[in-house]
Amino acid sequence: MDKIKRFIDCYVPVTTCTLRCHYCYITHHRLFDNKLPTFKYTPEQVRKALSKERLGGICLINFCGGGETLLPPEIVKYIRVLLEEGHYIMIVTNATVSKRFEEISNFPPELLKRLFFKFSYHYIELKKRGLLGHFFNNVKRMRDIGCSFTLETTPSDELIPYIEEMQHVARENVGAICHVTVARDERHPDMLPILTNMSRLDYKKTWSVFNSSFLITNYLFLE
Repeated sequence: MDKIKRFIDCYVPVTTCTLRCHYCYITHHRLFDNKLPTFKYTPEQVRKALSKERLGGICLINFCGGGETLLPPEIVKYIRVLLEEGHYIMIVTNATVSKRFEEISNFPPELLKRLFFKFSYHYIELKKRGLLGHFFNNVKRMRDIGCSFTLETTPSDELIPYIEEMQHVARENVGAICHVTVARDERHPDMLPILTNMSRLDYKKTWSVFNSSFLITNYLFLE
């Protein structure tokens, strides 16, 4: 296995989104209808800036937008050149923009094996919009061509009645339940409290049914 020299977190300056999740800060601030960004630097310029020689070796690079990361049509070119440079790439996405997955599926196998997706499982919104099948088709498409992935959900009080249902749907489609993280209430930027009306103890008890190391790590940090 390659030795990873650095972790680099790349914010993709997009707030436009295909979903309207009630717990999302993009929804809280009504940023989802903003125009897609214009990128200042070309893919080749970014490749040179993040070359293995310049960074001292192979890196793990995470792409995450404020909205849907894969909405900008140019983003696939940036992902590809950094994979060609030898880096490992992670992408946070809600898996609704099928055209980007079609484009990525044309990458050579030696690039795909270094590509990792963090699929955001926004269950209520996907179900409301009739996109659950669409979502899992894209997840399985990336899995089947050799990419790695995790399935992650944002816990919210409104999601509690759907816990068993969403776990079942995940098992049926990918053979395992999702990870859970910790959501913050962006309407209170000074404090950023956990987005829940429950006590800390009830919050932990409710979401611990997922047995997710993501939640455990985040909760220990909160303590």
